[in-house]
Amino acid sequence: MQEKSEKYHLTIPQENIWLIDKINPDTTINNILGTFRINKKLDIDILNKVLNEIVRTNDALRIRIVEQDGIPKQYISKYKEEKFKTYIFDDDNDAEINKIVRIMSEENIYILNNKLYDMKIVCCL
Repeated sequence: MQEKSEKYHLTIPQENIWLIDKINPDTTINNILGTFRINKKLDIDILNKVLNEIVRTNDALRIRIVEQDGIPKQYISKYKEEKFKTYIFDDDNDAEINKIVRIMSEENIYILNNKLYDMKIVCCL
């Protein structure tokens, strides 16, 4: 469901991303994947809260793109807390972690009226 808020024209780089997605809707060409490793005990609930706070305080992460009469527009969605998908491994299994990261890198993010990011937590116990 689309939120009722003011819509704005896309910037030229945003239009380019929209156009690539329009021409090739199942491509991951616009995806940027980043990972980082924390070598300390991790409280997943606190990390979820931190990631939610980052989304809440950064309007750019809440941008949504919609089409109005075939013209792309953007708006800032209201913050909504989310539970980030978490993968937990029993040990520091690099092969399994690399497999999960590769799978994530191949996932397409549909940009129309959807989040423009996807954060996941990979944790080793």
